[in-house]
Amino acid sequence: MLPAVVNPTPVLVQFAVRRFVGREAGRRPPASFVLVPIGLGSGVIGAILRILSAEEIVPSWLGGLGRTLALEGVFTCLVLGIGGFFFALALRGDPPPDLGKNKGDLRRALLFRPDLAGALYNLAEILFAKGAYKDAEVYLSRYMRLGEPTLSALVLGVKLARAQGDKASEDSMLQQLRRRFPEAPQARELLEAKR
Repeated sequence: MLPAVVNPTPVLVQFAVRRFVGREAGRRPPASFVLVPIGLGSGVIGAILRILSAEEIVPSWLGGLGRTLALEGVFTCLVLGIGGFFFALALRGDPPPDLGKNKGDLRRALLFRPDLAGALYNLAEILFAKGAYKDAEVYLSRYMRLGEPTLSALVLGVKLARAQGDKASEDSMLQQLRRRFPEAPQARELLEAKR
């Protein structure tokens, strides 16, 4: 008698829901985990293509594509998705940072390159979302001194000024929005909310 084959998918789904989505979830998944559902989807699509090819509903070359998706697509995505977590854990002793919680990494990047525009803006955005308005204002102003302010920076500036009750800064940002991006929906929305 052959031993029964156990499908691990329900166990993995239950683990993922409890770990990342449930009420007692402690962490968000690392960025590399996005490859796991892509790999599982690749396997399902590959299996469907294989079945349709065997029934001669689709051309045989799609059956070959299905085989590749079902075998190599699943394996590659699972290895990279889960391996991205475990390699960092094994080599550094720390798991990779959770999605949306990389404030420390951005600050470390700014120690080496104080004019790194992306890190300045992203750190301002994270701090604003966490309610640290003064710190967000510091990083946003450093970002805006690097060059012409972008639409997203001006929108964040208006929201930041409103959150702090700074009417002068809000008016200044709104004037720049009106002058630089008059047709942008975000600008119109903020200007209408001002009235």
